[in-house]
Amino acid sequence: ILPVPDPVLSITQCDLDIANSTDGITTINLEELNNDPEIIFYFYESISNRDNDIRITNTSGYQNTTAFNQTLYYKAINIAGCEYLGEIQLEILPVTIEASADGPFYSCDEIPNDQILLGSFDLADIADNYTQEQIRFYESREDLASEQNELNELYISEGATIYVRLENSGQCPEVNTIELVVTESPILSLEESYIICVGTELFINGPEGFDSYRWFLQINNREELISENRGANLTEAGNYILETTFIYDIDGK
Repeated sequence: ILPVPDPVLSITQCDLDIANSTDGITTINLEELNNDPEIIFYFYESISNRDNDIRITNTSGYQNTTAFNQTLYYKAINIAGCEYLGEIQLEILPVTIEASADGPFYSCDEIPNDQILLGSFDLADIADNYTQEQIRFYESREDLASEQNELNELYISEGATIYVRLENSGQCPEVNTIELVVTESPILSLEESYIICVGTELFINGPEGFDSYRWFLQINNREELISENRGANLTEAGNYILETTFIYDIDGK
């Protein structure tokens, strides 16, 4: 028994069109219906076109001409040469793209001494802010619409706005924009080595302009905190570490 297509087929498509995701006009892949190797489908915009065999040529990237709901027509031929006629009901669901309620998300500059602010962002950590079943990140609106070039979990970038596709089974996705901000990392200017005389203390004042300071003395394989002030009194020879930070508020100032 050869397969027979249903006389009425349907496609529900989420409107992720680059120009406007709420106008009910988008790109549709009609080839999704062509999933049986024993049946060949031809698609038409009207019965008249079908009668005159004026086919839709861009079947994988068809753009509907009537917003939200449109009827197309098909002719299907199976491997025995039997011909079937039917229609396709298109339903386009609008998608609103909104800024995420979370964020912006910050990263410090990876290489403080160059002229480019380049930071790394853990997208898996950002995804933990959401409860949807599927969460995917894209760099551009074009990639979002075509679902291509999904971003890896570790994303290295200058400051940017990216797109997150939030999807539950059987529903159109919610789309958020997420702002990624790369901030300047502290640059320290200290001597690589200092001399401490026996029986004396050496006071070193850290560079000014930072929001916090922490001095550590390295002892074997651990680090012992000795001061949380800008300056520290060093009383013994050894290896010391100065950790400084900038603190940014939620507006990135």
